[in-house]
Amino acid sequence: MAGKKSLIKLYGMKMSTCTRRVRCVLEEMSLPYEIIPIDLSKGEHKQPAYLALQPFGQIPLLEDTDGAKIFESRAIIRYLVKKYPSE
Repeated sequence: MAGKKSLIKLYGMKMSTCTRRVRCVLEEMSLPYEIIPIDLSKGEHKQPAYLALQPFGQIPLLEDTDGAKIFESRAIIRYLVKKYPSE
């Protein structure tokens, strides 16, 4: 849709410690994002569609607005802090 700014996508489970760690940083930095729920109990993290994004089938996964995909919570946080420095 023209003119609509795309959001950062965070794939994970809301109750996952690692996903929550990334969500806290996104909230603290006031970055617009959407969470894409991945249900580990249903094996969604091992489905071909998710494995195409994250070959290890782990959460969290961050997909940035430019298409960059980063996994592992601490690596995601370092990426966010470097790419979106606070004013």
